[in-house]
Amino acid sequence: MKQKAIFLDRDGTINDDSKPIFIKGIGNTSGYVHHIDQWVLLPEVTKALQQLSKTDYKLIIVTNQSSVARGICTEIQITKLHDQVRKDFKKNNIRIDGIYICPHLENGTVKQFAINCNCRKPKPGMLLQASADHNISLEESYMIGDKDSDILCGQAAGCKTILIQGFHKTKSSPSWKAENLLQASAIIMRKTKWH
Repeated sequence: MKQKAIFLDRDGTINDDSKPIFIKGIGNTSGYVHHIDQWVLLPEVTKALQQLSKTDYKLIIVTNQSSVARGICTEIQITKLHDQVRKDFKKNNIRIDGIYICPHLENGTVKQFAINCNCRKPKPGMLLQASADHNISLEESYMIGDKDSDILCGQAAGCKTILIQGFHKTKSSPSWKAENLLQASAIIMRKTKWH
């Protein structure tokens, strides 16, 4: 039997990546969160993820992390951050069933990751891989994110989409719009038996 999933963008959907952080060689810049000290959850995210963890949907984070291709951090650093995040979530009764990252950027400075891949959103590669790994019905699944690339990625994979209306100007046409992840969770709850 096919599983259903809620695919979650990371930066700007789960955690706040708008605050400047100092990066050697670049200076103060926003984004590129790669250490637990930089990790700040957005308001209501814990409550939203606790709600979604009680459903029969797989909860899967899919995130572009071009900081690896840019030489800002390593895949190992991203993995360490995600390991700690999962531990912290588990303590708060939050279940994460998978985390997929795209470390690529075509014009990146780290040769190994400077490729035109099929996993960098808006391309649907991460969702397709997760679907294969977890036996997911993409048509019954949701993609939630705060950028056009998230919505286009979800649409390319055949998912329903929810746009978190954050800092980014968007032009895409999602299935629904929400102010934050808790409101997005409420939309899904209304559409399923879990309300």
